[in-house]
Amino acid sequence: MKRTHGAKPAAPLPQQPPSSSWLMPAGALAAAVIAAIVFYTPALSGPFLFDDRFAMFGRPDAAQLPLAAWLPARPITGLTHYLNYLLSGTSTLSYHLFNLAAHIVTSALAFLVLWLALEGRETLGRAKLIAGLGACVFLLHPLQTEAVAYISGRSDVMCALFAYAALAVFLRYRRPAIGISSVAAVLLLSLLALLSKQQAVAIPAVFILVDLLWREDGESPVVSLKRNIRLHSLLAAGAVAGAAWVFAELARADTAGLHIEGVTPRQYFSTQCRAVWYYLRLLVLPLGQNADPDFPLSPSLADPAAAIGLVLLLALIGAAFYLRKSWPLAAAGILIFLAFLAPTSSFIPIKDPVAERRVYFPMIGALLVLADALRRWRVPNPTLGAVGAGVLLGLGILTHGRAVLWGNELALWQDTVAASPQKLRPRFQLAYQYYAGGKCQDAVREYAAAARLGPPTVELLVDWGLALECAGQSEAGLAKVREALTKERTFAAVAQLGMMLAKRREFVEALPLMDEAVTLDPNHPSAYAYRGNLHASEGRLTEAEADFRRALTLAPNDEMSQRGLNYIQQRRQSGNPARQQ
Repeated sequence: MKRTHGAKPAAPLPQQPPSSSWLMPAGALAAAVIAAIVFYTPALSGPFLFDDRFAMFGRPDAAQLPLAAWLPARPITGLTHYLNYLLSGTSTLSYHLFNLAAHIVTSALAFLVLWLALEGRETLGRAKLIAGLGACVFLLHPLQTEAVAYISGRSDVMCALFAYAALAVFLRYRRPAIGISSVAAVLLLSLLALLSKQQAVAIPAVFILVDLLWREDGESPVVSLKRNIRLHSLLAAGAVAGAAWVFAELARADTAGLHIEGVTPRQYFSTQCRAVWYYLRLLVLPLGQNADPDFPLSPSLADPAAAIGLVLLLALIGAAFYLRKSWPLAAAGILIFLAFLAPTSSFIPIKDPVAERRVYFPMIGALLVLADALRRWRVPNPTLGAVGAGVLLGLGILTHGRAVLWGNELALWQDTVAASPQKLRPRFQLAYQYYAGGKCQDAVREYAAAARLGPPTVELLVDWGLALECAGQSEAGLAKVREALTKERTFAAVAQLGMMLAKRREFVEALPLMDEAVTLDPNHPSAYAYRGNLHASEGRLTEAEADFRRALTLAPNDEMSQRGLNYIQQRRQSGNPARQQ
């Protein structure tokens, strides 16, 4: 054996610059962003869908609404919608780009939360890899498409963005005790989350869960909570104020609250005992997604499926507490998922018992469970990365398929009707899309099918009447609109009947109907445009011009009114002797 005494020491290996340790994560982040853009591209040109048409940016008088009108229910989300409207009006591209950008930022924050949760439990390289895989699952999971591709799903994205940022600050500075500046940051971010969507009221419970579950060795729960008592106290006070605001908003809402007709708190809670497992199944196996699921209510816990769901939920919660030491991330993840899901899946009724976008906010909990499982899979990092890349590719392909549907309203409702053939609303929406596309016979067929699934509403009867008229069955169409008026004299029913009569040149009956339509909704540009057309048909050009100009004041891009003004100008230039007054 060679003697080493007196030998020159080996030259030290060259050290990598510190910044190079971030080259691979930066490259992975860039690849993930590109992948998200590629997979979501089909949805970027998608139209306003479903509830979008009833949002501020979908209203015909949106241009006349002051900023204050956009803010009351969800001020931060409303502000972003207002900025989008200023930027592009009714062109949807900027709305979709904002949603996707916010989703990418939220995915980056999910990475930060997972990395901080893994800190001290894994080596730096392994922690980055697992956190990166988890964040990419968040970015590319097809269950996220409803929140990202659906413009009205933005509130879930914005709420999660601020909530995850608050959680990241808390995890970074909670030990030895969170400082004043960090407390202020967490409070501000939590407030922004609440002002984006009311489900953020669950944030204080999650911070308490983290301090209870992730304690120092030998530390009691009381001592762990006392470390950050300033934050917990302030958040608890904020939660009380936030809950009061949320209940005040629910009292005015027509889609959620204790006053929702046909759904009691007992029924809703029983139903949610099943719904949670529906969400978990889609998280694990994202097949059979549905934009409008036909999810029946459970009348009570006497429903065996609801009772079994509740028992399994209690067992899951018990397992989380039992495994809190051996599986700390998974235990916390289970409880965080359920806590963040609770505002929409507890006992406060919501008209729709399930919606895929409701999983967006609590998904960080599921990712913590995934992170705990991956850190126990002791395979080399390259193997873990390769397997993860394959799974992510599969998720991305599924996401692309859903994005294609969200980018094409007709295809979306065809897919939804195929998945929920016995539900009225998807049939109604599909019928409208056929009518809008000029497929009037198909529209009549779908409206008839929708009417067989439940009592036809005023809106369904009016649209059905228009489809019948379009299909050449004007008498049947007129009868449907008259039937709608026997139920309720809404703006749509009154205005459409007036227009249908005007086309038949029955002006004596049509004009009072158009006057009534203007009275019912004086800020609806179509009311003035329709009445302007009626006046123009009778040669009342001055009255017609006034109506068209009023419509354009409310909606500057209203094509019908612009065409009406052009028609009046041509009539006057031609010297037509029609009455001017």
